[in-house]
Amino acid sequence: ARSGPVPVEIDLRQESRAWSEGQLDLTLVGEAIPIGLLSVIDAGIVEASGLASVDGVIRGTFADPIPDLDASITDGALTYLPVGLRLRDIQATLNAGQRRVKLTKFVARTSPLNQVGLIEDRKGSRISVTGATNLAQGFPEELSARVGLDEAWVMGTYEAAVRLDGQMLVSGKWPKLNVITDEPIELVTGRAVYNSD
Repeated sequence: ARSGPVPVEIDLRQESRAWSEGQLDLTLVGEAIPIGLLSVIDAGIVEASGLASVDGVIRGTFADPIPDLDASITDGALTYLPVGLRLRDIQATLNAGQRRVKLTKFVARTSPLNQVGLIEDRKGSRISVTGATNLAQGFPEELSARVGLDEAWVMGTYEAAVRLDGQMLVSGKWPKLNVITDEPIELVTGRAVYNSD
């Protein structure tokens, strides 16, 4: 459920920043929100299942929202087409306060969409992420994250399949990210296809 004013006048002849007509005071509460709604944000997300919960408020303006909320996903699953991965058993928890978003938990099992040329195994494939970012006008700025790859598939398209093992720190502003590792990241499985046409 949502309640509160959203003072916005949409005028497609202007930039979206000009649409704001006052202060937001939007309350968001929901315990069974389909994570399939993520496909509205990114069309590469398909076959999503599972539920999210959210509880909090969004203040500020439409052009510069200031969230103060908690959100979580339990037992989620989705396919992310740009990298050819199926994520399942998704568990995630985040908190947004003022202009900072903190991901306290993200864990998922991954598998490649394209299995051609890969030897099937029963090993686990797990990604875990924690981190935080500041918000500027509703969008992430500098971020800092710890990423754990436990023999995790990170790409599974026809052109490339990659499975990695190790820990890394990621920081910076998208797309210019810095990746630091204490020890080398191990390539567990890899496949690349070159089309000579």
